[in-house]
Amino acid sequence: MKTYSVLGIFLCFFCAVSFIDCDKDDSERSEDSTVYYVKYEAKGAMKYNLESVTVSTGKGSETFTISKQRSWSQIYGPVSKGFRANITARGGWPTVYIYVCKGDEPFALKESKSNNVGSSNTSTSASYTIDF
Repeated sequence: MKTYSVLGIFLCFFCAVSFIDCDKDDSERSEDSTVYYVKYEAKGAMKYNLESVTVSTGKGSETFTISKQRSWSQIYGPVSKGFRANITARGGWPTVYIYVCKGDEPFALKESKSNNVGSSNTSTSASYTIDF
């Protein structure tokens, strides 16, 4: 009878330790596999149009020639932690924005820059490295 009690206590202890270890491993794995999405926006001032927008993506750099548009936006991803998001817009005294979301969370503004000096053909750039 005493053997069954000791065996039962040992079995309960073993199960409790096993489940605690599994939970810890699962949380570490989910943190390592977190994906991020980057949303870029560019806007020309008042009535001025943008000429071009260049952004960094998970596959390299992309340039878009824009005509007769005052604003532009695009979402890229998934990307991983440490990704360096860059945007450069030319023409129309541009303002640029970088938003980032982690997994299913909403997008959050991480960087914005504007350029209201010089000619309307100026360029504005912003960058942000994902670190959260």
